[in-house]
Amino acid sequence: SLSLSLCGRVAMSSAWCGPLPRSCFGVDIGGTLTKIAYYEKACDHEDHEFREKVRKLMATPATYGSTGKRDEHLEFRSDILGGSVFLARFETRRMASFLDMLRTEQVLLHDTAIYCTGGGSRKYAPTFREHLGVELCRLDELNCLVDGINFMIQHGHELYCVDHQTFRESGERKQPEDIGEQRFPYLIVNIGSGVSVLKVHADFTHERVGGTSLGGATFFGLCCMLTGAESFEEALSLADQGEASSVDLLVGDIYGGSYEEYGLGESVVAASFGKLTRPEVRQNVQAKDMARAVLDMITNNVASIAHLHARRHGTRRVVFAGNFLRQNRISMARLSYALNFWSKGKMQALFLAHEGYLGALGAIVQSGTHHTALTQTSSENGFRHTSSRSFASEAPEDTDLTAAASAASAASAAATTPTGPSPAAPARPASIQLRPDCLRTSFVRLPPDVVRAVLLLSAVLHGFRPAVCSAPS
Repeated sequence: SLSLSLCGRVAMSSAWCGPLPRSCFGVDIGGTLTKIAYYEKACDHEDHEFREKVRKLMATPATYGSTGKRDEHLEFRSDILGGSVFLARFETRRMASFLDMLRTEQVLLHDTAIYCTGGGSRKYAPTFREHLGVELCRLDELNCLVDGINFMIQHGHELYCVDHQTFRESGERKQPEDIGEQRFPYLIVNIGSGVSVLKVHADFTHERVGGTSLGGATFFGLCCMLTGAESFEEALSLADQGEASSVDLLVGDIYGGSYEEYGLGESVVAASFGKLTRPEVRQNVQAKDMARAVLDMITNNVASIAHLHARRHGTRRVVFAGNFLRQNRISMARLSYALNFWSKGKMQALFLAHEGYLGALGAIVQSGTHHTALTQTSSENGFRHTSSRSFASEAPEDTDLTAAASAASAASAAATTPTGPSPAAPARPASIQLRPDCLRTSFVRLPPDVVRAVLLLSAVLHGFRPAVCSAPS
């Protein structure tokens, strides 16, 4: 049997181990924004002074300066965590001011837990240590994202879809059909500076299956060069006013109408920036049209990649995430339309209510992983394996995750099933992916080679063919 008690994973089958042991911070330090999720444990008498300082600081408008903001409308109480979650953000370039404020107000104690993810978790770790005497518990960025999404889905009303025809003007969100436990598998398309595509098999298992280098930074960089925009917000504002058809070559421009034989309407883009081959167009092109054409090109490319991955992996739901989508109704509407168009209505584009904070929330969720462990006992051979994801600074740099836990669970269940007539069991996977860093015990630190050898042996005993972790080409 498989006993799930790992705080870092929120399984539907009562896998959650209960409230977190103490109040803590989850911080996602990105290149542009730093997002903070503060978890306050209910009735935490031991941390009373700490809680009061944090509450006072969060309630003071001066705390956030000109670039920071507290998103009170997104804050919530979690019965799963056993406390409340508060959310705030500020521009990462203001990190020095943020640290000075924490030091002046003496908010952080020497044992204050800060669970940190994002690229800045490595960059700013020495700064936190030198200025505040606090060690950051660094966690993998994509792991935190997936954990944050799965965790928030447990609370309901996190996912929503949009009508591409009305969303830009109305901003109206629609609740998707109730997916419940049937949400797996699904894809996460994380649009940051670049794009990563993740397949989520279950609460405990996901893998990176692809991506592209053409993402949010591509849009902003090209807009800086082509339009003179000096901020991401300015580039988006220009795009909102522009018309891409002024520079894009459309099907109608080539055929004089629709290409009916293949179902391509006259407004479908045949070649992004295709009209700029004409001197008269180049002479009269406007910055706002260039910005819109760049935005549509990047968005269409992401939607195409998402659709192809969804087809390849047999998933119907695609969750789009990433700061690129913050305040970006144009891309959200286009992603929804494109996925619906290419799949002929069979696939659904979903978006997240807590967009931007999922990494920080995932860091809070993972904060419990060093207190509990995943325990597996095989009644067939008496083999007992206790393990949990590697913690803090031991988090790996790459993002492919193991499917060993779910595979071993299936094997264990099959081994203990009584003989006799029974419903057909799911087909056993042909191979599993092994990563020793994801399966180290939180009580005994074994060398990676030893752990890998044990896992390989366990896999062979259960009849699996081990495979090396790798992203598809």
